Amino acid sequence: MSLPLFLAMSAGIALCMSNIVGKTEMKQHRSAQATKILLLLILFVYPGLCTGVFTMFRCQTIPGVDDGQVLVADFSLRCAQGEHVMYGGVAFAFMGLYVFGIPLAILMVLKKNRKHLYDIDSAKHHWVNAALGTLFLQYEPEYWWFELMVLLNKTMMCGGLVILAPGSPLQVLFAILIMMFHLLFV
Repeated sequence: MSLPLFLAMSAGIALCMSNIVGKTEMKQHRSAQATKILLLLILFVYPGLCTGVFTMFRCQTIPGVDDGQVLVADFSLRCAQGEHVMYGGVAFAFMGLYVFGIPLAILMVLKKNRKHLYDIDSAKHHWVNAALGTLFLQYEPEYWWFELMVLLNKTMMCGGLVILAPGSPLQVLFAILIMMFHLLFV
């Protein structure tokens, strides 16, 4: 769960070092490239983060274990008892920070720069295009927000299905329904 923080620190340190040794007139370009790289890395680890967070809520009943369900990731933990309650609280915090926070942050950044996304006469267009272009360039201007739908699909497929009836036909059915809904939305 600390990986995105380390990625952000690494990108920040790399940007600072390149600004120290690089030419001053290229500073804006380096900032855009660092933002693009950080965004790419965050989007790359996002499905794994969702899966990791939702795994804390995947419990299973095991025959012969009478004192409740066990956590599938660690059979020594009983769900909704003892340590699992604390870890569940931490998982809820990371759910807010990563599962909902990353798409919300992307929405806020895109919405803040919305007037610069497709306006080539805008002063900030070049930076926004270079730094955030992977989020909106492949979509028509009225669908600048659509990358968030892709993130929602990833969240449901990688995270949500972890909890839902693992290994059963119901899980496969819901996966198909999620993907068909996404296809219809597209």
